[in-house]
Amino acid sequence: MPRSADEETLRHARAMGLKPNADGTRWVLSTEPDDDPESSAPFPPRQSLGTLTYGSGLFPTLGIGTLIAIYQFFNERANFCLALFGTRCDYPPEYLYPVMLILLLFVLSVLYGVWCMVRQEPRHGMGAISGGFFSVVLFFVGMGLGAMASISTG
Repeated sequence: MPRSADEETLRHARAMGLKPNADGTRWVLSTEPDDDPESSAPFPPRQSLGTLTYGSGLFPTLGIGTLIAIYQFFNERANFCLALFGTRCDYPPEYLYPVMLILLLFVLSVLYGVWCMVRQEPRHGMGAISGGFFSVVLFFVGMGLGAMASISTG
């Protein structure tokens, strides 16, 4: 059954610690504890999925970044071209897929980390952001190792 607008206003005011004064013309700060448990919380409590720590933000992002870095290693090993004297290298179109994936992972992890910080979960958010940065570093390590493996195998 829906509540009237007056009841809803009174419930929100009590949740903010206000009560009507004696003649009912103004709101005043309430000093006594409220016995109505429903009026103390204007919104239902947030469901928790467990403790969100730095590691719970870092490791999933880092895991995905590691897979992309391994993919980039083999991609670089198969398609590396060292063009020093003005020659042109012809790369297949799928050569850019890992670059797009790592950029997408980085942008999404930073946005997710900022969103977590706004929701008052700074450890989890910093873990996600750190995972994005470490994934980019892993990507460049994979690219370098793939290029070196390509040069050494001729």
